[in-house]
Amino acid sequence: MSDENQKPKKLSGMSSPQPMVMNGNVAQQWKKWLQSFKFYLRASGLDEESDGRKVALFLHVIGEKGVDVFNTFGKDEDNITYDELIKLFQNHFAPKVNLTYECHNFFTYKSTSST
Repeated sequence: MSDENQKPKKLSGMSSPQPMVMNGNVAQQWKKWLQSFKFYLRASGLDEESDGRKVALFLHVIGEKGVDVFNTFGKDEDNITYDELIKLFQNHFAPKVNLTYECHNFFTYKSTSST
């Protein structure tokens, strides 16, 4: 049997990521935290687990403030897929930019002379 067909071994004793920092630039903090969490899932062999287990692990690792955010979504942790959960948090922490509004701000910006 080739190595490509074998499941990765689960690493015991591997520490999970720290809870997400919820101050400062939360969009950037979210991006970094999610990347770290995905690395952890893959390295520990947990990326192949059921959605229910990944959702529980995600909610445990993101921390108390992250669970508070989850509770605002009005969803049940037992009836949500991992991908749906990621989308909800993505929309919360890094909403899409309104390009029309941003262009308006850019083109109507008036600089001040400091001479």
